[in-house]
Amino acid sequence: NTSDTASSVREINPEGSSQLRTNSSSDLSDIRTALKHLRDELDRLKQQIQDLLNKGNLSTEDIDALKKLIQQLDQTKTDKTYVNNELDKKADKRDIDNRVLKKDFNSACNDLSQKINDCLQRYHVH
Repeated sequence: NTSDTASSVREINPEGSSQLRTNSSSDLSDIRTALKHLRDELDRLKQQIQDLLNKGNLSTEDIDALKKLIQQLDQTKTDKTYVNNELDKKADKRDIDNRVLKKDFNSACNDLSQKINDCLQRYHVH
């Protein structure tokens, strides 16, 4: 404090000359000015820290929002890929209509083979 500083100065120089008092008043003024500057700087630094913390909180919220968006996009992509794969597995109805079933093909071949054999037997018989 100011009184402590003044008493310390008196202890050093008990005569208490006017020159010493002038110097100590000037020194006290300089100390007060420096202290005010330090307090102002401390307040400024506290504000900067608070601003950084607030920005950090916003960044965390933004990052969380982006993570959720990425998850939604991944899910949509997964759904789209799944649907495309399932569609690839299914044949086009027109394609199915144009194809002959193996069972029907074998049946037709057997009928044709039977008719050819019947014709050949008739030919050999006559």
